Amino acid sequence: LDDTVIVFTSDHGEFLGDYNCFGKRAMLDAASRIPMLVRWPGRRRGGRVCDTPVSLVDVMPTLLGAAGIGAEGLDLDGEDLGAIADGAGADRTVYSQHSRGADGLHMAVNRRWKYIWSAADRREFLFDRAGDPDETRSRGQLPLCRDVVRAMRANLMDRYRTRGHTEDLDGERWRLYDQPAVPADPDAWLLRQDHPWAEAKRAIPGYTDEA
Repeated sequence: LDDTVIVFTSDHGEFLGDYNCFGKRAMLDAASRIPMLVRWPGRRRGGRVCDTPVSLVDVMPTLLGAAGIGAEGLDLDGEDLGAIADGAGADRTVYSQHSRGADGLHMAVNRRWKYIWSAADRREFLFDRAGDPDETRSRGQLPLCRDVVRAMRANLMDRYRTRGHTEDLDGERWRLYDQPAVPADPDAWLLRQDHPWAEAKRAIPGYTDEA
């Protein structure tokens, strides 16, 4: 094991009673933040913590680098976690998206701030990760945070434009879609975990969920 790199991580979190919710389709830390533990003999000393934001897209370049395989010619979004840890103190923005169109959730996160655009709510959320780590209050509508919101929004939109993903953009603003109908009872969808397309798939003759 002296020459083995071990990465322990996961897909997503779950609301297990957080904010009186359960499920996974949100950008709050309870659903979007995951463990990222790396054992790297000879490269990293055990017990160190790096608070620079990272993402699952960083796993591939990390393992390629550990194996001595160059990534030239590969259009990778991620970075080598070892290099990120070596540059401790440098900030970085990571991104996430769930769904698109009227149901889209779009997120940009750096060490201090988390910005979220919820298309269904037609609303921007901003959380102070240093002063409010439990994400109890959005500062997205505060005049004092207007410049932060503007900068985070521009950063995320520039990312989308660079990647050719502009369907949710309307110039310098987010595209506004018809808002989905929401039941008056907040518990109406409590047990719903699948998207409508999943129900449609099950209606296909011969389709089965069994492996």
